[in-house]
Amino acid sequence: MKNNMSQFLIIGLGGFGVTLCKSLFNKGCDVLAIDQNEDLVNSVTEFTTQAVCADASDESVLRKINVRDYDACIVCIGNIEASVIVTLLCKQYNAKYVMSKANNNLHKAILEKVGADAVIFPEEYMGEKVSDMLISPNILQIAKLTPNFSIIEIKTPDIWIGKSLIELDLRKRQNVTVLLIKRGEDMIITPEGITVFEHDDDVVLCGEEKYIEKLRKYATTELKHKF
Repeated sequence: MKNNMSQFLIIGLGGFGVTLCKSLFNKGCDVLAIDQNEDLVNSVTEFTTQAVCADASDESVLRKINVRDYDACIVCIGNIEASVIVTLLCKQYNAKYVMSKANNNLHKAILEKVGADAVIFPEEYMGEKVSDMLISPNILQIAKLTPNFSIIEIKTPDIWIGKSLIELDLRKRQNVTVLLIKRGEDMIITPEGITVFEHDDDVVLCGEEKYIEKLRKYATTELKHKF
């Protein structure tokens, strides 16, 4: 998938499709939404560049729209048969990138067979995010750079407050590196060893996943993002 995508075709306006339309449109993207339910189409007109009431499983509809003009086509249809047909048609009409929503593993396997570039389980992903928030809540963000390396942002643990980087020696003791410290409106990038942690500092660290995991014992609230 290429970077800097800006034009999207959203097919299917269930809960996931509608949320996706709003999010992409609010980020300044061009969004064309398609659904055969007129009420759903009307509900997203203010959050899309264009909303069309049509059956995307009809070949003439996708041919007329010209799916090749979009950076990505996202198939959010709940009905498995229609989802597979639309995914296949998008690929046949040379869509640049097709992401399809799956209901289960069998559905996922079929979507992959017909050529979907990516298959997602939105409900499963959201369930994981919510469970992470409930179980161990202080880590604000985790960016998975590789399976073994992460960047993490946490609220300063109480045991760090009032101590300097030199005193804590996190690189040696915790095997993590402090990239920056957010302090109110200020940002301390690559802080010096004499920098002392203060209450309510946000700390951005990087390191191998096995060492990042150990920081969870200091957490009181957590919001985890997987990439």
